[in-house]
Amino acid sequence: MAKRLLAGLAVIILAGLILLFLKRRPLLPPPANNATSSTQQEAATTADEKTPARLSNKNEAAPGAPKQAVPVEELDNALEEATANARIPEGIQSSEIPEDNGLHWFLLAAELIALEPYPDSIFDILEHGWRDDPEVIEVLQKYQPAFDAIRKGIEVGHVAYPPFGPDEQLPYLAKWRALARLMTAEAMMKNHHGDPNGALDELADVMAFGAESSRGGGIIWRLVGCAMQSTGAKPFCEMLKSSAVSAETCRNLAARIQQIDVQTPSMAEAVLTEIECFEHYLAEQNASDEELHALLTLQTSEFKSLPPTRCRQMFQESLKSMRQATPLLEAPFYQFDKTALDGLIGDNPISRHLMDVYARLPIGETRAKAERAGITVAAAVEAYRRENGAYPDSLDAIVPSVLAELPRDPFTGRPFTYARQRNSYKLYSANTNMRDDGGRAQPWNPKADDYVFLQPD
Repeated sequence: MAKRLLAGLAVIILAGLILLFLKRRPLLPPPANNATSSTQQEAATTADEKTPARLSNKNEAAPGAPKQAVPVEELDNALEEATANARIPEGIQSSEIPEDNGLHWFLLAAELIALEPYPDSIFDILEHGWRDDPEVIEVLQKYQPAFDAIRKGIEVGHVAYPPFGPDEQLPYLAKWRALARLMTAEAMMKNHHGDPNGALDELADVMAFGAESSRGGGIIWRLVGCAMQSTGAKPFCEMLKSSAVSAETCRNLAARIQQIDVQTPSMAEAVLTEIECFEHYLAEQNASDEELHALLTLQTSEFKSLPPTRCRQMFQESLKSMRQATPLLEAPFYQFDKTALDGLIGDNPISRHLMDVYARLPIGETRAKAERAGITVAAAVEAYRRENGAYPDSLDAIVPSVLAELPRDPFTGRPFTYARQRNSYKLYSANTNMRDDGGRAQPWNPKADDYVFLQPD
């Protein structure tokens, strides 16, 4: 029975994980040095628990209490809490994947890093800048083989995932997210010690890693890929200003980020993969109606009142609504029709939960697109300055002299706001309200009215 329950869990885990990550109560930030969070304490007492119990929603609100939605930018904390005890599953090893598949090298990178968490001080470094922390430096040196495996995977490309259970991929996602952070910290160290060119190359690798590792994966893969890319975006823009970075390097970086942008899979592609996984497990795992009903109630008590005989029919109905939702997710943010998405729900509670999640996906995807486009524009502006002795008066000047076409703000479809101010400039996106509010926000605050990438020095 336990084996069949695990098989049945695979049927719903894709939707369940998304709900767990995006619909649960807000999580606390990473703990300070030597502090032990409640999550870590809980992890210590549940190390031997099996996956279904570990993924149950222990933070569920009391019946009748309003549920609080977790913003997309809180995915990092949610993922880490859910994977506190996740271990590399024996059934999926890099040795089983051909070396001409970049996934082989990405899995190898995850296998090479230790199970222990990295120092908490890494978060402070990523937020406030590099400092020579001996503990962090030791970790970076230790993980060089994993970094090399990631670069090899990017070089090989052709990432293709074999069919395996969604619960089995959680350890890899958590470790890849950790590796993206550590590579970003190493880039900051290189820049601090006088190698901005090497630092920028490494940050471009982080962004490529976020794109390639999520190719062919589902929604959680894609969300983690967006988070990985966001990690390197802020230091990327800041390092471009270094006088040691040449115009040619800026041009090459702009071209590479544009290429990464093209290669980054969309949320619509991730949803299609999700549908295929649903269909596979519904067809192959043969869980009973009672098992499906029991597993649904692990995610939320709302499903307890539903008759078990309705579960399979609801899953099949939700597959139809998922397919109908995919074209809606392909639309640009400024054309996204949430009303049409709501119209796909009907009386199916699974569809209602899915569509609530889908309504949030365009924000995370569009913000990641804006970051990639913003970096491309910043690199082109810096190339122009080095070649002409001053920043351009407007973004029109970098086309076609540096870029063949000007990247647009994906939130509005219009150009980013750019304002030259003496020997510096301001660059920002209109963000989710799709309105120019003057760029008065602090840089890299995704919750602000405008998403500011660069402010005058």
